[in-house]
Amino acid sequence: MWKKWGVAQAINTGDLMFSIANLAVHRLDAHFDSMVINRASQIILETCILLTQGQYWDIAYENQMDVTIEQYWTMVEGKTGALLGASCELGALCSPATPEQRRLFKTFGFQLGMAFQAIDDYLGIWGDPAKLGKSVESDLISKKKTLPVVFGLQSIPRFSELWMQSKINAEDACEMARMLEVVGAKDYVLAQAKRHTDNAFKALHAAGKNNEAREAIQSLASGLLKRDY
Repeated sequence: MWKKWGVAQAINTGDLMFSIANLAVHRLDAHFDSMVINRASQIILETCILLTQGQYWDIAYENQMDVTIEQYWTMVEGKTGALLGASCELGALCSPATPEQRRLFKTFGFQLGMAFQAIDDYLGIWGDPAKLGKSVESDLISKKKTLPVVFGLQSIPRFSELWMQSKINAEDACEMARMLEVVGAKDYVLAQAKRHTDNAFKALHAAGKNNEAREAIQSLASGLLKRDY
């Protein structure tokens, strides 16, 4: 949006989308009582605050060298975890689910988002370019503070030295990717993705007995998480 029509129109459109989302909640009055509608509205507003915080950190970290693994996860919790967590919680809210089941569905979505982000960061460096449709060095060349990059900045002086260059070319990016793999960043990211995936499915299974609906949700989640490595 901002690239094609400018920042002002992008902000203007964002305000419109935010209003449409809130209006959609109030249109639920044809199917649900006021308690469900009020809670749904609260979830959306609270999630927007978390998303804004996560995006703030993402922007702030662009020019910060000493980003820690803990700070990275805090950012992802807001940017990705909160979004999927709220989506699943809203679905459960509009069903006969108990408060405990709603909590478990929220946990499922949150953990799914965390795993998804870890896998996305992995693919940004080690994915198959033929399937991704972009160079796997793009995250390094564009200097995105992804999970393997933060890992490398904390562990490899030479990696940090190359990162500090005004520009990273394709040759440097290949060298940096190899460095990350040697120090265990590749295995670390996959382990974190598996940990959050396991937590997600644990919450989903605890939310209720196996049925067609749960199988559909699990199949969808598996498709998101098992993209080609």
